[in-house]
Amino acid sequence: MRIFEITAKPKSPLTPEQARIQALKNQAKRSQAAVKAERARQQLQSAQRAAAKANSAMLEQFYNEDFSKITEASSLRKFQAQIKLRNMQQSSYVITDIIAANQHQAKLILEFLFGKGNVIYIKSMK
Repeated sequence: MRIFEITAKPKSPLTPEQARIQALKNQAKRSQAAVKAERARQQLQSAQRAAAKANSAMLEQFYNEDFSKITEASSLRKFQAQIKLRNMQQSSYVITDIIAANQHQAKLILEFLFGKGNVIYIKSMK
């Protein structure tokens, strides 16, 4: 039995023209990655603004319609929720605060705003 050593042929150095083309290709790839990352950042920021706007609109509606049903203002509590937002093929997770009478009511409001399967968790803030 013979064992042959397999070695890869070393690459010869690039010519200046080839090196410039390779550098431009690498720069184009980095630029595309930067554009993709910036788009994702802007989409996340847009989703966070939409979540905050929807939260404040729902709170205003809640205060106007249901505040008379609550006997004491001290019965309102602050809750924090993690929500999954889907934008095209990407998903983002956003943490938002909401004020409600109880955790069940906070969950119902958030499920109405963002969809039933998108509310990850809700916890009471002290």
